[in-house]
Amino acid sequence: MLKNIPLDVFTNYLYKNSKFILVKDVKHTDNTFHYTIWFIKDIKNIYDLTPDIIIDLTAFIKEIKIKKIFENEKMFFTYPPDINRAHLHILPKNYISPRPLNELYNFYDINDILINITIIKTINHNKILSLKFDLYYEIGVVILKDNNNILENIKKIEYFKNKHNLNFIIIIRKNYENELIEYLFTNCQIINKHIISDNNYEKAITYDKILYI
Repeated sequence: MLKNIPLDVFTNYLYKNSKFILVKDVKHTDNTFHYTIWFIKDIKNIYDLTPDIIIDLTAFIKEIKIKKIFENEKMFFTYPPDINRAHLHILPKNYISPRPLNELYNFYDINDILINITIIKTINHNKILSLKFDLYYEIGVVILKDNNNILENIKKIEYFKNKHNLNFIIIIRKNYENELIEYLFTNCQIINKHIISDNNYEKAITYDKILYI
């Protein structure tokens, strides 16, 4: 069960405005700084983020940086969340998180994150509609880690789609370094959507079958 936002966030903070609060995280030490920006509005996790929210958050971060509270930082959201309110972690660049890397969503990749969130929301919406109207609409997710054997991978994806009679395939992968291969793979007709990322977006997709390659 997810925990709620700590109450002392609202009383023991370093800086705030009408939308965000900056606090020292409980894991903050003299050796390793750890700050957290909390959303005052009840935004559950990264899948509630919108471009307008990010514009406001970016402005808040600029205000903080003027105060020089930290430097040489990295910032990330986590998903799945452990607390039932969106918050952004701020840590030293050399900090190694105990959480898996695919659960850390880099704030400096926020434009890509918003694009991927939009794709996933559309897919989930279509799945809900199919269930509402009792339509057959099966979704398959492919997690591609093997970036070497493009022809073999396409064959595996095609077999996966046909075997389970899937209507929609979404693939989560890295870019291919070779531009021609990337172009061919991006335009592969058996794949409906591509998410270019190492993050675990599949945890937010309402899918029927999943394939790891």
